[in-house]
Amino acid sequence: MTPDESAKRLEIEHAEAMIESAMWENKDKDDHQAELDAYNSARKILENLSGLTPTLEKERNRVLSYCLLRTDEVLMRMDNENETLERVSGALKLAENSGDDVQIARCYLALGIRLLNQGQIAEAEKNWRKVFELAEGFDDNDDMQQVLAWTLLARAHVVNAKSLYNQALAILVQAEGILIRIKNYAGLAAVHNLYAQVYAALGEPDKAEASRKYAAEYRELSSKESR
Repeated sequence: MTPDESAKRLEIEHAEAMIESAMWENKDKDDHQAELDAYNSARKILENLSGLTPTLEKERNRVLSYCLLRTDEVLMRMDNENETLERVSGALKLAENSGDDVQIARCYLALGIRLLNQGQIAEAEKNWRKVFELAEGFDDNDDMQQVLAWTLLARAHVVNAKSLYNQALAILVQAEGILIRIKNYAGLAAVHNLYAQVYAALGEPDKAEASRKYAAEYRELSSKESR
């Protein structure tokens, strides 16, 4: 690798570190603008890179796709849904150009959720099926398993909304098993929040309360991870 290529790789790595740092630092805060500013700075670094080798171009596309997803997420928390489908679709295109299956799966999950938010349930399901297809053969990849578990959780929300409570519980059991194995506490908190809703709807208040307590415990564990 030439000195120029090494310098550009370091810039890509620096941008990715900026994205990760902004995500963790603002995980339990409401300073959305600071998080957004960090993502915009990382995006500028990535978009200003030129003359990349094919390998570095793929790596830049992967990180830029990730940056766009994080940007879209924080904008949604700021109640700014303008162009969300365009943003996530753009992230998906970059991910596909990068050839990184985990990032592609993240984009399909996000796109499905955005479509669901707009009432396009069938289209959302189509995107989530892509995640399940991509996850085949990635049993030992924790990043892919995390995407798979969050996709199952999204599907469980849809099933719960249809009052198919036992089916929702079965999906949640799958998601929980994956999240326990990879120790994803934020995901486990979200799973138990939904468990509580489902058990309440089934008329099982004791189980609902137990799930709420588990959710609180996992939120605390997740919070400690970012400290």
